[in-house]
Amino acid sequence: MADERYERELRRLAASAPAGESAPGTKPASFVATCRGDAEDVLARAKEVLRLVAVQALGDWPSEEKWRGILPGWFVDHFAPPMSEQELAVWVARWSAMSPRKQEKAARERPWSLVDWLHWVEPANRNWWWRGGAARDSRTLIVEIDLEGWPASGAPLRRLLQAAGARKVRPA
Repeated sequence: MADERYERELRRLAASAPAGESAPGTKPASFVATCRGDAEDVLARAKEVLRLVAVQALGDWPSEEKWRGILPGWFVDHFAPPMSEQELAVWVARWSAMSPRKQEKAARERPWSLVDWLHWVEPANRNWWWRGGAARDSRTLIVEIDLEGWPASGAPLRRLLQAAGARKVRPA
C-alpha cells in the first residue's frame, strides 16, 4: 500500500499539472505560498525534495546522517539544530502553561530541526501526498495535496515550502 502511494506521488511530481482526482481514501486540500517573485523555483525545489523522499521511502528509510547527504544542502541548512533534552523540557514546560490558542501559535513558530521534519514524512507517520502545484504568478504558488485520515497537519508541507523559499504558507 505504501509503495503505491509513493509511486503515485512520483508520477504526480513528474507531471506538469495538478492531478484531476484525489487518490482513493483521501481528501484534497490546497495551500497558497507567497513567494519573492520566484514561485516556479520554489515549486521546483519543493518537488526535488519530495522526489528524494519518495524514492527513499520505496527502499530502506535512511538514518538522519544519510539524509544529510541525500537532501540538497539548501534544504538541510534551513533547519535549526535539534534541541537538547534540557532545551526541549524548558520549551514543553513553557508551552504547557499557555492557552490552547497560544500553544498553537508557539508550535507553529517553533523552529524545526531536520529530524523533526523527517519524522513527519517518514512512511509510518505521513498522512499527506503531493497532488500537484502550479505558480499562479511569480509571487503566488498553489499546492494541492491529498490528506489521508484526520487529524492531518500541513506543517511538514509548510516547512518544506518555506525551506524552498516561500515567505508565507497558508491553507487556501
